[in-house]
Amino acid sequence: MLFVCLLAAGWAGGFLWFVVNLPSARGADTLVTQGIVVLTGGRDRMVVGIDLLQKGLGQRLLISGVNENISDDHLQRVLQLKDIEKLFDCCIDTGRAALDTRGNAQELAAWAGANEYNTIRLVTAAYHMPRALAEISSYAPALTLQPHPVYPDNVKIDEWWAYPGTASVLAKEYNKYLASVARLNIFGAAEDQEQ
Repeated sequence: MLFVCLLAAGWAGGFLWFVVNLPSARGADTLVTQGIVVLTGGRDRMVVGIDLLQKGLGQRLLISGVNENISDDHLQRVLQLKDIEKLFDCCIDTGRAALDTRGNAQELAAWAGANEYNTIRLVTAAYHMPRALAEISSYAPALTLQPHPVYPDNVKIDEWWAYPGTASVLAKEYNKYLASVARLNIFGAAEDQEQ
């Protein structure tokens, strides 16, 4: 029983550390990177990534983890942004191999290598950023990553304790983060690259 209580206390302490250290709201960010990568999971992430590209904060954009059944034309219609077709023609790539964050990391590493990019701005939800950075750093340790967190309206990070849905999302993400860190520390990324 004591072991279970210690384990629960350790998890709770780690969870609080995780939440407190999530990226906070950012001011204007003008740092230019070679590439911009958006990890799918919501329209808002893609809109932010495209806005950054239009502002000239990256040369090219990868949308990683696009469902294989969604065409670029359909994605453009969903996004409904000005000059979106021109951007897709010149500067936006869609990756369809990734099924999860580990796959995003592999896809991003391959894309950055193919384009000879050393600096990447990473766009994903703030609560997803720690796990994404851990996975990507494992697959592409030489890359310089510039986190660009997005704050979905339905996830209230600042007052997470008052919103059961947000608390649940954060707890699930913390568990996934722990599993990723444990796997990467025990096995590293090499096991996936050999398969």
